[in-house]
Amino acid sequence: VAGALTLSGSGLAFNSGVLDVNATGAITLNAGIVDQDGASTLTRLMNAGKIEKFGTGAFGLDMTMVQNTGSIESHAGALALTGYTGSGGGRLGLTGGNIQTGGTITLDTDGELFGTGTITGNLVNNGGYVYVGIGEVTGILNLTGAYTQSSSGTLVVDLRGTTAGTNYDQFAVGGTTSIDGVLNVTILPGYTPALGHTLNVLTSAGLSGTFSAVVGEGAFSTNYTSTNVQLVRN
Repeated sequence: VAGALTLSGSGLAFNSGVLDVNATGAITLNAGIVDQDGASTLTRLMNAGKIEKFGTGAFGLDMTMVQNTGSIESHAGALALTGYTGSGGGRLGLTGGNIQTGGTITLDTDGELFGTGTITGNLVNNGGYVYVGIGEVTGILNLTGAYTQSSSGTLVVDLRGTTAGTNYDQFAVGGTTSIDGVLNVTILPGYTPALGHTLNVLTSAGLSGTFSAVVGEGAFSTNYTSTNVQLVRN
């Protein structure tokens, strides 16, 4: 795909092959791209352009693997992904919609995930960036499965007050969490942390590990409980 393609109605069905969206290509999903014979013979989508999912309901990219170095965003409903790997500046965003996967979303070197909403599945950050919220608009990013962040991964949160979602970014993990790497914190203009302020920037069902570096926390110190990562103003 080198130009603009809009999918509506029954969508686009394949029996086999690779779908390649180049850097000038764009796909608007008002319906899904599916493996017609159910044999997972549509092996992968390689996206260097832009894919946007609109419309209610859950549909999307039904193939063995999505490899993304471009931009993929879920604006409404739920974008369904069978498998996903982002790298090289590839961005996967929740900008009004959610994401569903029966497997694992993987962020390799310089892959990015951003937004608010819910990801159904597991997430592995192996050298990429997880940005909670959209720009300086804080919010909550929910993950139903497990989260693993390696020594080269980064979690990014913004702070402007003491209410999760409304005033600071929170990454809420429904499964277990194993962390290493970097926590990058930005204290937004207008917020002066007071003594006793405690912000749960990461919550989970069970936490192991610690961040090897916390950047930009200012007057906050980092506290680890059995389930949460907290920024505490002592």
